[in-house]
Amino acid sequence: MRITSVRLLRYDLPLVRPLTVKSVNMAIRTGLILRLTDEKGNIGYGEIAPLAGFHRETLEDVLKQLLATEPFLTGLLIPDNVVKLDGGMDELFHSLDMLPTVRFGVEMAVLNLVASSKGCPLHELFGLPFNRFVPVNGLLSGNRDEILKQAEYLFGQGYVSIKIKVGRGDIASEIELIRNIRRIISADISIRLDANRSWTLDEAVFFGEAISDTGIDYIEEPVDDCRMLEAFHQRTKISTALDETIVVCPFDSIVQVRGIKAVVIKPCFAGGVEKTVAIMKHAKKANIMPVLSSPFNSGLGLAFIAQIAAVFSPQDVAVGLDTFRWFKQDIFDFHVSNGFADIHEIGKKRILCQFLKPC
Repeated sequence: MRITSVRLLRYDLPLVRPLTVKSVNMAIRTGLILRLTDEKGNIGYGEIAPLAGFHRETLEDVLKQLLATEPFLTGLLIPDNVVKLDGGMDELFHSLDMLPTVRFGVEMAVLNLVASSKGCPLHELFGLPFNRFVPVNGLLSGNRDEILKQAEYLFGQGYVSIKIKVGRGDIASEIELIRNIRRIISADISIRLDANRSWTLDEAVFFGEAISDTGIDYIEEPVDDCRMLEAFHQRTKISTALDETIVVCPFDSIVQVRGIKAVVIKPCFAGGVEKTVAIMKHAKKANIMPVLSSPFNSGLGLAFIAQIAAVFSPQDVAVGLDTFRWFKQDIFDFHVSNGFADIHEIGKKRILCQFLKPC
């Protein structure tokens, strides 16, 4: 199979309410879509959408790189081994120094193109068993009353796991909020917290000890110094999870730290699908739970990650794809029913091109 056409499209999707990421406010989510076509007219889409306040690269950075990469992609022969995700992508793109979001979007487009050429949905492309229903981690946000209302709603909708950001305000108020959330939802629903390295060790321990009886699944990045993670676990007995740390620290050293239960992996931050799957495999060998997630990708990106999770994630691990509820309109109808994404239904849907425009 050979790529015969490369096209760049753009989306500007209005959000239900403004989104703030590290002091950056946005009311519209903007991203790029890479469209690849082969000699038989098959099409594969990939999403490149750096999030302001989260990614180092900007939309202008990725557009410039994609335009420079276009001649390389045009006419490129795609070998069959890329679907194994065991080095074929690196071999194919070794000469290109792509930004993480670009690498993810290019690999996503290539895999979707191969799946289209074979006439199968993405989750069947790899020839591996897959889970039809992927649990989604419900995301709580807003003020206190909004968060409690959302917790009650998600509980009623059948979500098996919820997540909330902490470390943003008064610790005592956040402790009370977590305890109130647990009163609303049943004990068998897991609560995941994300502190984004907001606390010192003493602050994190104070918080952890106060909510230790609420059945917390884990806290992502609870301390501002990753060398203190083991001390936090020893003093609170609460498990931790890593997110951004996995990109800047050697994985072999990370897995030696006691108390780490999970590693949160965002493919567009990790640097592609192949690297993501490698991290997931490494984590599972170390008895660490891999949790796929997305930083406010469109429904197209969420659907892709859900299908990757269906194949490579453990069956009962909830993935972080609940951000679809933030979009007033979307380029792909990704949704969750009873707390789960139905992979069979996702495989039947197509991109909504009316919300795309040429770059």
